Amino acid sequence: KQWYQRRVAITAGQQGNVYLAFPAHYDTVSDITMDRSLIFSSSWDSSVKVWDVVKGPGGRVKTLRLFNEMDHEDRVHNIGVIEAILVSCVEMALIVVWDWDTMEILHNVDYSHHDITQVSIWNSKIVLVGVSIVYLDVRTFTEEFSKIFDAAITSHQIIKDSNAVVIAESSGKVTLFDMVEGVAKGEFTTDQSDLTRVHYLNDGLLLVGDQSKYFAVYKNIS
Repeated sequence: KQWYQRRVAITAGQQGNVYLAFPAHYDTVSDITMDRSLIFSSSWDSSVKVWDVVKGPGGRVKTLRLFNEMDHEDRVHNIGVIEAILVSCVEMALIVVWDWDTMEILHNVDYSHHDITQVSIWNSKIVLVGVSIVYLDVRTFTEEFSKIFDAAITSHQIIKDSNAVVIAESSGKVTLFDMVEGVAKGEFTTDQSDLTRVHYLNDGLLLVGDQSKYFAVYKNIS
């Protein structure tokens, strides 16, 4: 799957050939995630859409059918899904928690004091990321943990099957953070300012890019 411009595209194979692409939103598609056979897409058109995957002969995806749509007051930058709960990170650090099946708003809170720009799901917790990293209980929405970083967090990736998250800050600093203990397990500072993407690979390599299209590979920092 890919997201760009106003289309959602589904790709196949290691070559990434696009075999299904269609208009999904009226503005830039900002994020996309999957849960079982459903695809969730968010957009700067202030909406989150839930798509049901319709398969044809041989199990190949035939098309996507709109299942639900949730309208927001402003641009949606990032989303996270756990069970029937969808979390939207909206412009100006507004966090909206939905029951995506009934389209009911369960929780709505302004997190501008943490300048939240990203959201993830980890271990039945909602993880909010900005100048801080904040955990909310996914059922009660109470704040369980909060830590302020030296600079704005521009990208993060929770490492699958672990309790760690890799964090990139706008200052060029990269940190491997233990989400259970709440402490850094490793860190280094690159010569790149305003990092925008960070990825932790299966072989322990970290890839970092910035707005000047710089791309680098670093060794494991754990």
